[in-house]
Amino acid sequence: MNKKKLRILHCLEKLYSGGVERRRLTLAKLLDQNQYEQKIICTEARGPLADEIRSHGVEIIQELPFNSIFDWKRYQRGAKFMRDWQPDIVHGAVFEGCAMAAVAGRLARRPIILTEETSDPQNRSWRGHLLYRAIVSLADYAVAVSPAVGTYLNEKIKVPRKKIRVITNGVIPPRIPNPAEIHAKRDELGLPKDAFVVGSVGRVFNSPKRFSDLIEAVAILKVSCPNLYLLIVGDGPDKSMLERLAEQLGMQNRVIFTGYQYDTGLIYALMDVFALVSEYEAFGLVLVEAMFCGLPIVTSGEGGMKNIVVNNETGVFVPKRNVQAIATALQNLYFDKPLGKQMGEAGRLRAQEHFSAERYVKDVDEFYQFLAKKYGVFK
Repeated sequence: MNKKKLRILHCLEKLYSGGVERRRLTLAKLLDQNQYEQKIICTEARGPLADEIRSHGVEIIQELPFNSIFDWKRYQRGAKFMRDWQPDIVHGAVFEGCAMAAVAGRLARRPIILTEETSDPQNRSWRGHLLYRAIVSLADYAVAVSPAVGTYLNEKIKVPRKKIRVITNGVIPPRIPNPAEIHAKRDELGLPKDAFVVGSVGRVFNSPKRFSDLIEAVAILKVSCPNLYLLIVGDGPDKSMLERLAEQLGMQNRVIFTGYQYDTGLIYALMDVFALVSEYEAFGLVLVEAMFCGLPIVTSGEGGMKNIVVNNETGVFVPKRNVQAIATALQNLYFDKPLGKQMGEAGRLRAQEHFSAERYVKDVDEFYQFLAKKYGVFK
């Protein structure tokens, strides 16, 4: 048994509330602290998720933000920190985090450098692809969060398959609230007792999330499904625009914007259907969370989402940007509640079998140990 702890430095851009940050929380909670010492370097960290990561003994170092991806002084500062702390594995995620891991890691002569592609970057420019290819060329391995991302790395970025490691995301199931909490939350949000609630969770960027398609879809169903409500959970720059859209469609009382909610378990407990109709997603952690909560799914199935949801078994696939198809899928689940319950239970079992946090951390642990052995960290 190795006495030396593996030192892991995670490089991110910002640490707020997204899926990348939640995976770092999972690693902070579940990676064996007798074998690993973890730190995170980022430009900014705030909010309850950052506090929870710290509570598990992971130090968060906040550096000055990038002036640009070519901010050489920032890489030099990152390299200085790496030389001082001597991490065994430098693990970058998101574009800026990968750049920091690759460039500063090489400057600091760290033995193992990983880049992790966490998006399905269909809108990345050709210059962006070239730059990311240069970044990944400095790494020892490129981690993909889903098979779809692995395909992108190989076919678009031209990363050799032997250099790609697919580690499918895993999720800690949201907590199960008690009936009194659920009742109080429904009252707080103004949801009637008989409301049939469709929910969607994510940072409020209409591209790629397409929350506007959900709003237009429920507007189509305003008469045929009179007690159907839509919850949009999250914050972001497009929230005001979407609020105006709901008002223009006469849906301001049926579309509820909750803002950011840290207690996602309580929010999922309000829902009857979960919808994520993004133009693209690398994975879709919120889909797995919703499945753990027994919710049927309506999704575009783009990118990594098609590897999570099984069409007509755990949910329904709809073409992206097809408002009428979304409305039809929601209407079918509204009028066939036994079908929704059946899909939700199948989704719960699938999430437990394939997307548990324990499985994810086991895969990461085995990969880190493989790397440590391959590159002679313990010699």
